[in-house]
Amino acid sequence: MRVIVLTLSPYLPDPWTLSADQIFDLTGGNTGNMAFQFAVIQHIGSPCKVMHLGASPEQLREAGDIIVMPLANQLGSHTDLGALADRLEAAQLPVIGIGLGAQAASQSQDISLSEGTLRWVKTMASLSPTGGPNLGVRGEYTRLQLEKLGFGDSAVVMGCPSNFIAPDENFIRKISKKYNEEIQKVAVTAGIPFVPKLDKLERDLADIVTSSGGLYIVQHAIDMIRLGRGEFDKLSDTAMEMHRKYVAPHLPTDAFKVWCRRYARAYTDIRHWMDDLSQCDFAVGTRFHGAMLAIQAGTPAGCIAHDSRVYEMCQTMGIPVVLEQDVKNITASSLKDTFVWDEEYYVSKRKALKSIYFNLLTSAGIETTRRVKL
Repeated sequence: MRVIVLTLSPYLPDPWTLSADQIFDLTGGNTGNMAFQFAVIQHIGSPCKVMHLGASPEQLREAGDIIVMPLANQLGSHTDLGALADRLEAAQLPVIGIGLGAQAASQSQDISLSEGTLRWVKTMASLSPTGGPNLGVRGEYTRLQLEKLGFGDSAVVMGCPSNFIAPDENFIRKISKKYNEEIQKVAVTAGIPFVPKLDKLERDLADIVTSSGGLYIVQHAIDMIRLGRGEFDKLSDTAMEMHRKYVAPHLPTDAFKVWCRRYARAYTDIRHWMDDLSQCDFAVGTRFHGAMLAIQAGTPAGCIAHDSRVYEMCQTMGIPVVLEQDVKNITASSLKDTFVWDEEYYVSKRKALKSIYFNLLTSAGIETTRRVKL
């Protein structure tokens, strides 16, 4: 069985030579995408070839026997996947989707899809290798949205494949051990300055980075990545001022640049990212994958949810989470009380989800690595 992993590659070429703009393009606009892309590639034990999403039907048929697609929040009004649907339909290879999520302001709302994305869902479902479910989704909210669209029988809830990056379960004991130790160094999974209601929260998180000598990890958007790469000359004066006020309004511009060079990071390799996180005592912020990478590296983490995406994934996988409106004043000393780690609950959830994920792959004849074997 020759497996095609249809995705952007998480292995960026010569990353030290890349500009922020190139990193942004190569990661699909968010460096956090590398987490689930890396995970799926690590989970495939059968002969595997990574191919770009723009590969032609002819290239796909020549390269493999089945397609595995690492997915994210494609189910929303922001996407139009009609062209991808056309290529998959023309290739006529069986397909498995991993980690698909729905995006809405809250779980009380239904999603709205473009005609092209709706057709993509229909195409994906029609190409099931077994005739049974072939879409592993992030949570019950996403499954219910697919059910309302008529594709409920195609979906199973498995969470995000990034939940299974760790090569063994030693990371779980490390997390519980760190919960009983003093928090000294904190990594913040930073947001973006286009969500006004998060302004105070993001400033408080940046203050935690400063006071703990921690990391300010940026994933999106392009100007945040530029800050993380020290490319200050690529930001307009207006953009620089907006970001300064969002992150550290008490600092003058020159001092803010010094702060960014000292604390801000835009990672180009998941392994380096996780290595740095393993040396922190806690990770916190609005970015799910930044928190999940910390957990897989053995560091406690908590997510602050401001939309349906983060909240659904945390609910599904037992990741400590609070709603942004419930966070008033957050400090390093309040992190453990704010984000309660329930090891037994997380382990039981992870075991159940791993079984679903394992069966999704193996039922299609795909061998897995030990990271997801039962």
